[in-house]
Amino acid sequence: MMQVEVRGPDGSKQVLVFPPNDHIGRVVQSSGAYYEQDLLTAIRDLGITGAYLDIGAHCGNHTVFFATHCRANEVCAVEPSPDTYNLLRRTLKVNDIHAVAMHGGVHPSWRWVRSVEGSW
Repeated sequence: MMQVEVRGPDGSKQVLVFPPNDHIGRVVQSSGAYYEQDLLTAIRDLGITGAYLDIGAHCGNHTVFFATHCRANEVCAVEPSPDTYNLLRRTLKVNDIHAVAMHGGVHPSWRWVRSVEGSW
């Protein structure tokens, strides 16, 4: 597990928790910015209030951004991988973010799927 500090567009700092050698974790660590920062900033700049969903949340990069930099009334993060879901929960805890974290997946017609873990 690696904890990576990330700086938001307002200069505030948060911590994201990734598995060792994770691609997204390495990109965040080397840049010091959120993964897909341009996309997230464009979403923030829309100024939308309400519920924000992060489907396939991984370790919470987008979830933390939505909760701390957007006008979200609530944030819900869904992650199917058991190991990554646990890291998502750690990310939320270390940042004191009160988002709904759900262990599961979302699909328009599938009712059941087995999560297969890959090697980190």
